[in-house]
Amino acid sequence: MSLFGPLSPGTLANDASVGTVAWTSEANAGVRDEAFAEAALTLGASSQYLSASGFGFSVPSQLTVLGVIVEILRNGSFNQVIGDASIRLLVGGVAVGEERAVPSDAWPSLTQRYRRYGDAVDLWGLPWLTAEQVNGTDFGVLVSATDTFDEGAGATAIVDHIQLTVCCTDA
Repeated sequence: MSLFGPLSPGTLANDASVGTVAWTSEANAGVRDEAFAEAALTLGASSQYLSASGFGFSVPSQLTVLGVIVEILRNGSFNQVIGDASIRLLVGGVAVGEERAVPSDAWPSLTQRYRRYGDAVDLWGLPWLTAEQVNGTDFGVLVSATDTFDEGAGATAIVDHIQLTVCCTDA
């Protein structure tokens, strides 16, 4: 198996197609450096998508894509009250495939930890992904968080880094 990555995104932006709360400082999720993208949430609110794309993959066209691994270095600001609202692949600039959010998995509050979504043989419910698609500047991941456990004080969803790995057949 050939692995490409993990690579960091070249483009980070807020995408208002879901949720009600915009992310701020989105570009901070491109590098693991203690500078953060943040969404200040209240009870029941979900963030809009934090869109990460432009990973710069160079998968040779003769290889078959077997899976995509997404890793998000994340935490919440208060007592594990933040959870996933939506984690989707972005292909051709469009949210595709199966939802990978795990709403019951509270984001850590004291220290950041990477959370892995997908694996080496997970195409996220898609019948296939091509090298051309994953090499595209509009390939990536969409991340939305929700405040589902809060008792009214509000909490902030925090993302320090997003990285993707594409797994392929050997050349």
